[in-house]
Amino acid sequence: MMMTKYPPTGSAAPDAALPPTREFLRHLEEQAIALRRRAAVALLGPLDPWIVQEQLGCTIVTPEAVAAMTPEVRAQVCRVTPQEWSGTGLPMPDGHLMVLLNPDQTIERARVTALEEVAHEHYGHEPTQIITLPNGVIKRSFNPRNEQEAYWTAAAALLPMKAVALAVWRGQTAVALAADYAVSIELAEFRIKILRLWPHYIRNAA
Repeated sequence: MMMTKYPPTGSAAPDAALPPTREFLRHLEEQAIALRRRAAVALLGPLDPWIVQEQLGCTIVTPEAVAAMTPEVRAQVCRVTPQEWSGTGLPMPDGHLMVLLNPDQTIERARVTALEEVAHEHYGHEPTQIITLPNGVIKRSFNPRNEQEAYWTAAAALLPMKAVALAVWRGQTAVALAADYAVSIELAEFRIKILRLWPHYIRNAA
């Protein structure tokens, strides 16, 4: 699904990350809801990318499962750490999306990475590339705005706004919220902060 890139063309620094304005956050939440509808999951239910691969139009794999990848390329990719590269979405000729994941990341990180790549496809972002420099150093192409938009949308799809708000209102910890949705504690805290619920969270947890 091709989406109009946010914000509109003509704004300053078109590739720069955006401040978390209410307008931008509303945009992310709306697109996260669209992804959850596409995945056909319950309103406040957990979203497991592996379970809903077909609904999302993707296949999630690691380098070992890609038969077309040469041993040299596979070895090159596997040398890259999850901090440098966690995943890539590869559009297939039939319109399917192959999500290639770094196998060395945690399952919690892999969940958000997989959904982040689906979000890139949802927005029509150009795929990132792994580049080997002449000195042998491996780097990944990077567009801050696209990465922010895709990651924050994936985070919102994994942890719906209403679920986070209910958890804070009930005094639930980020640890418990993360366990309920099979995500990292860091992601749960990130969502609480982005939704500007952190002061309430601290007060209710006291």
